[in-house]
Amino acid sequence: MIQGIMMSRKQTFPKKEVMFKLIGHEAQRVFKDRLVDEQDYRTFDELLGKILKNDLNIGNDEFQHLFSDDGVIFCNFNKSDNLYNLPETVESIKQKLNFYLKEYNTESNEKMNLVFFTDATKHICRICRVLKQARGNCLLVGISGSGRSSLSKLGTRILDYRLKPVIITKNFKMDDFNKLLIELMKMTGADFDTTSFLINDADIKFEAQVECINNLLNTGEVPNLFESDSTNQKESILGTIREKAAQEN
Repeated sequence: MIQGIMMSRKQTFPKKEVMFKLIGHEAQRVFKDRLVDEQDYRTFDELLGKILKNDLNIGNDEFQHLFSDDGVIFCNFNKSDNLYNLPETVESIKQKLNFYLKEYNTESNEKMNLVFFTDATKHICRICRVLKQARGNCLLVGISGSGRSSLSKLGTRILDYRLKPVIITKNFKMDDFNKLLIELMKMTGADFDTTSFLINDADIKFEAQVECINNLLNTGEVPNLFESDSTNQKESILGTIREKAAQEN
């Protein structure tokens, strides 16, 4: 929650009410987005509402807007300065998303035909918020065809990150997944490319893949990843990092 608040800058808050909305927004992103039950939603809204009203003296108008159907959504791609801000309307975000979608379809061989209804617009704002944070990661839950991969790819394009998907072949083995992770480590750790690693549920063929992802998220490394690497990329990566560290010093 503090990470999200720290993404903002003072120039994006013309008045204190916007700061109150940011606090409420980040609380919703960190806690409410993890809930799955309508009763839990209502309980969370009641608790957050009491805090905002009693501790921050938020007004009734701001309070009602925060919990309305349109709600409050912050994003960092609707203006040229890319600062984390509160857009005036959801429609203004949709216009910007259509612009980025045209750019994506112009540059990519894989065209996407997306309709940015309100929920999809909010989802991509959430995705961009997470990706913008250090080691940000999220689990997108939904039925097949609901747009999880498409919105993730577009979010990656909006932030100008590189995309690293898992490509499953007929003879896909665990060694292939390990090689992919080594490439990912090289892209992020040696080449210093901000990268989105995208894996779908259909891409998980072995239980060990889940364990690798868990280690990557928790510790930032995968134990024994380079043991089966015959090309000795570990030394190459370390050498590149040493050179860049020496240049900075």
